[in-house]
Amino acid sequence: MARRSHRVSAILAVSILVGACTSQAPADPLTGSPETRSSSVAATPTVVKVAFIEDLSSDEAVGRVLPALQAAGLAFANATLGGALPVEVDLVPWDTQGDPSRIADVVEEITTDPTYVAAIIAPYLDDQAGLAAALDVASVPMLSLSSRQPALGAAGLTVWRRMVTNRAEEAAAIAAYVDALPAASGVRCTARGPDPADARWARLLARALGGASGPSVTVADQDAASAAATAIADAGCGVVLWAGPVAIAEALRTTLTARGANVVLVGDEELKDDTYPRVVGAAGEGTIALCPCADLSLSTGLAAQRFIQDFQAEHGLPPGPYAAEAWDAAKMLVRALASGASSREEVLAFLDVSGPFQGLANRYEFAPGGELAPAWAIVHAYRDRGGRWIELSLPA
Repeated sequence: MARRSHRVSAILAVSILVGACTSQAPADPLTGSPETRSSSVAATPTVVKVAFIEDLSSDEAVGRVLPALQAAGLAFANATLGGALPVEVDLVPWDTQGDPSRIADVVEEITTDPTYVAAIIAPYLDDQAGLAAALDVASVPMLSLSSRQPALGAAGLTVWRRMVTNRAEEAAAIAAYVDALPAASGVRCTARGPDPADARWARLLARALGGASGPSVTVADQDAASAAATAIADAGCGVVLWAGPVAIAEALRTTLTARGANVVLVGDEELKDDTYPRVVGAAGEGTIALCPCADLSLSTGLAAQRFIQDFQAEHGLPPGPYAAEAWDAAKMLVRALASGASSREEVLAFLDVSGPFQGLANRYEFAPGGELAPAWAIVHAYRDRGGRWIELSLPA
């Protein structure tokens, strides 16, 4: 079973201060942090579990998902330390590995254990439809950080809420941005990675654009970037929409620049990765990435600055993509638990009546079906400038 126990138990830190004896369990494979258990004789608080459901089957998955897991854990830990929670929260990661049979096993483990009061769906998780349908039957509230499967909002679910803009809205935002680029007046091409999911996303982008005027190039791996760059340069592409892994995009961008191709590379949430500017260096200057994820690094808000400081102090790095949204998802659950909710039914009832939630990344107000209300379905645009992602304004 693909479970990794990751106890978010800030209350144990308090126990240490009053002389509790602690022992360390084996390190968590994803975070590397040991699970700490307390042998304090103090009264044991009620423990509730929140599932963090992720798909770590790809090579890049761990690095992409980790900031969200860390931020959610930090939110629960800080709430406990601050005395906001009458319960202890066990944040339990479950890796589906992209396997339907494992998804079924994960669902069974969660639905048959009444101490699970909610689930957070990790960013980039492709198949959340089956999860959502099964958890809906069991009344397990779901807060999704994945933009994938945009039709879920019309599935009649009662427990599912998406914390980020969905793929269809993301594609529309990318198309609007590309249409406003001077380079888009020329040939517009698409390039994608080898996976079926890359192909689906490239088709969705092409439809949002009203069709690409140039070729669609498949780049099987980093070694194939040279041939792809030749095809793109020969076609005279002014803009290339990228759909696929960031590692292949890095190779493609570097090769295009080396060939002198004056091409604007535009990508999505996968491209908005902190490794990209570092790996491609000056070759990546001007690359555009659009993502439902907020970047708080330049925020002057006190709460945002405190979050960044706490995250860096705990993990040694600034928060990555979807960390702010994961923090907000956990804070929504903290608000429910702080109200006295201690079962999945009570948490769901609280979420149903609590109204909009103002988080760090966004204001969360949901339409019927669980999608963000249109006013809050936000996509952020970033440009690689001077070796870092700088947020830009989207066209009106």
